[in-house]
Amino acid sequence: MEPFLDLRRQEGEEGLLLHDQWAMKHANLAVKDTWNKMLYEHRGQLQPGSGREFPPIIEGGPELPPAPQPKLPGHAPMGDHHQFKIGIIGAGAAGLFTALIFDWLQEQSNQTVEFNYEILEASQRVGGRLYTHNFSNTDGTHEYYDVGAMRFPDNKVMERLFDLFRWLGMNKSDLNTAKPADLVPYYLSGKTEPWSFNDRTEWGSYETISAKSADPWGINADKEIDQMLLKRSPEDIFEALTGPLRTQLQQDLQGQTPSRKGWDMLMDYDNYSTRSFLLHGQMTDPALKRSNATIPLPPYKYQTVQWMEAFNGGSGWYDQAFSEAVLESLDFQYSRDTKWWCILGGAEQLAVKMASYLKNNTSLFKGSRVTKIEAHVPGKMTLSVISNGRTKTHDYDTVFSTVPLGCLRHMDTSKANLSYPIKQAMRTLSYGPSAKVGIKFKRAWWIHDLGENSIKKAGLGHSDLNIRTCVYPSYNIEDGEGTPAVLLCSYTWQQDALRLTPLISTNPDPAKKMLEEKELKNLVFRDLARMHASHAVPESKVYELIKKNYESHHAFDWDQNPDSVGAFAFFGPQQFRSSWGNIIQPQGDLHIIGEAASPHHAWVVGALESAVHAVHSWLLKHEATHPELKLLAKKLEQDGTHCPFQGLPPYMEKNTSQWHAVLSLVHSQVAGSVDSWIGVA
Repeated sequence: MEPFLDLRRQEGEEGLLLHDQWAMKHANLAVKDTWNKMLYEHRGQLQPGSGREFPPIIEGGPELPPAPQPKLPGHAPMGDHHQFKIGIIGAGAAGLFTALIFDWLQEQSNQTVEFNYEILEASQRVGGRLYTHNFSNTDGTHEYYDVGAMRFPDNKVMERLFDLFRWLGMNKSDLNTAKPADLVPYYLSGKTEPWSFNDRTEWGSYETISAKSADPWGINADKEIDQMLLKRSPEDIFEALTGPLRTQLQQDLQGQTPSRKGWDMLMDYDNYSTRSFLLHGQMTDPALKRSNATIPLPPYKYQTVQWMEAFNGGSGWYDQAFSEAVLESLDFQYSRDTKWWCILGGAEQLAVKMASYLKNNTSLFKGSRVTKIEAHVPGKMTLSVISNGRTKTHDYDTVFSTVPLGCLRHMDTSKANLSYPIKQAMRTLSYGPSAKVGIKFKRAWWIHDLGENSIKKAGLGHSDLNIRTCVYPSYNIEDGEGTPAVLLCSYTWQQDALRLTPLISTNPDPAKKMLEEKELKNLVFRDLARMHASHAVPESKVYELIKKNYESHHAFDWDQNPDSVGAFAFFGPQQFRSSWGNIIQPQGDLHIIGEAASPHHAWVVGALESAVHAVHSWLLKHEATHPELKLLAKKLEQDGTHCPFQGLPPYMEKNTSQWHAVLSLVHSQVAGSVDSWIGVA
């Protein structure tokens, strides 16, 4: 069947996002390519007339035939033990959740199966990119900021994450009654926010500011930016760019058989970065142009694109594939009334909670850095691990690598039997740099001392300054005037982060690190004062407020962190279609999971969903020798229970996961033969 995207499935009760439909079809296309390549490489073993049934080539589009069923090879006995030793690399969200899945499965088996896992974490803490810096060790204070993940929208995309919150007893509450690790409201924007561009600070929202002037920041002196565009926020303009795709998808469903024009349009988008599409993209169909009658469509002039990027993200943000940007925009268009939440005490509390729920917390080894991964036949993996200066080897039946691909590439994987597409993805897949600077002040001067512009209900400060974005916490807005307060003074991405981070010291001693960051501190003070200046409270006065209330600061660069090597997956043109479907395929007994192995990059829920799929395909791989594992796989497949461990990810069909199990068997090269392990359905 020809590929097409069904808008009805997104807008109906099913709620299957176009993003997930897009991912599902690319997962299937990758299976087809891998399977057909495998048959070609093993054609000598599978000659017609040899008495062996030749597995069929998969032809056509992204719809897969039923997966071949794994069968028991003649020389292999049924599973004579029910214990499995599992290695998990990394104690971030994906690693801890994988362990919890196995704990849950063991309970579901009535203890007839034993999953013995070890979690190997290189650092001395759990959480990975769930990282909170505390300026004080006193419980109950708000003297912290989230260095990593910090906010969670309660929408369809995040359903599994909020199921996990409930399962862990992390309840929604308000600031007056919340306990540590509860969810409290997060205010994404406020009524009064500073917008500081071209050395001019204006207060309000983009809409209220632009309504007062055709060019409030003086950035269009040469009239390069269309006035129709300048009146609209870049966010609104970008959302409008999804209109032609929506129109085409609606038209695709009007004939007797669905059309693939919408799919082709999105595939065309995938050839462009966001920047290149805005500069060169064309909408040739008059009907599609009319769908955006109020906003001019691309191509735009260079200065227009620069303006949009400056107000809508970090410098270099538009290097992202246009398909990725459009699909993410569509994900959130259906949740205008979505409520956002943050975790009281910081997002790292989620990881701490997960670790506390492990059935055997002695299976978590901190300060244990994996340096080498080896695959052995049949079905054994060996990890080399450095801990306390000594290297030891650990043997496992299977391994789940949850670390970012840059970290995986630092390990010796020359004997891990990785496919070349995986090696290529480890080398080339884009990860976005990001950095944050938090300052502890004696009082929340932004709440109490800016007069009519005092920021009472959180939100963001926007700028083209070095600090770019300032994030006003939602968890300290009800604290008293004399209470110390922490402000996330700078949140940068892409090139903005790369320009700022040379000023961040790598000294491991916190006191010495702060002293070595004098230039950074002075720069942040200056930019904060400029961002928050007004006629009533001029820049010089704001600077004095900042200087006299400063107590200490903390700065962190995710790009230079050896345990992340970047902040989050940031797919460029054609990277998703070319790499992602291979990343999610098991490499024999090695499974690569984490947010990069999900279509929802940079979100915790992506890490969780990748873990469910990987465990499911591993269970199916062993169903022939251990039939009880097939029953557990069926437990994982059950949906609608609001149990965080159940229900395959929306983008993963059961048949596709079964195909992954088959490919894993073939990749393992057990007994050196393809057909000895696969019975053709």
